[in-house]
Amino acid sequence: TSDNCGTFMLLLNKDEFNCFDIGANIVTLTVEDNGGNSDFCDATVTVEDNLNPTALCLSATIELDADGNASIVASQVDAGSSDNCQAISLSINNDTFDCDDIGSNITTLTVTDDDGNTDECNATVIVQDNFSPTAVCQDLTVDLDSGGNASVTGAQVNNGSTDNCDGLIFSLDISSFDCSTTGPNTVILTAEDEAGNIDTCSAIITVLEAVPPSALCADISVE
Repeated sequence: TSDNCGTFMLLLNKDEFNCFDIGANIVTLTVEDNGGNSDFCDATVTVEDNLNPTALCLSATIELDADGNASIVASQVDAGSSDNCQAISLSINNDTFDCDDIGSNITTLTVTDDDGNTDECNATVIVQDNFSPTAVCQDLTVDLDSGGNASVTGAQVNNGSTDNCDGLIFSLDISSFDCSTTGPNTVILTAEDEAGNIDTCSAIITVLEAVPPSALCADISVE
């Protein structure tokens, strides 16, 4: 910009910009000299947002459902992420969990603003299994052996117990029997999953003594 007398004043019709002005803006430059003469031209001012948002994470605790599945959304691990232009979107790299994920899991939260600037943080997702199994029992009949003993296992008494996760462990309150327990005996089966949830049911164990005695004779003389 120049003037024949060398001295002039420059004026802009807009000199401040904010997030709403991102992109190309037409600004008018007015030149006025000391004699009151003026001229103007238009300039393009391109406003860019190159400032990354700030991602803030928090931990989340979720529970598996009856099918052994759980899910979260990004907002559950967001602790107030922000941006200089406010508008942000949230995404996570892992939003579904199952029985293999019981315990602590690291999930990455990505915060993206409208101009593609991003920031990330790691959140801890704690997966819990609070769903109890369903114990189903069956009655059994067992024979005492030649030593007068018999035993059963929890797996034998189990009759299709179920849980939302695999890996049930079965135990009995009474698993060994002898001659003093012939006849029906009530036992309690405990089904426990890997998270420590339990359920119980009862069964009748009928103990039979099916081994015949062994008769041994001795010859004697009497007067």
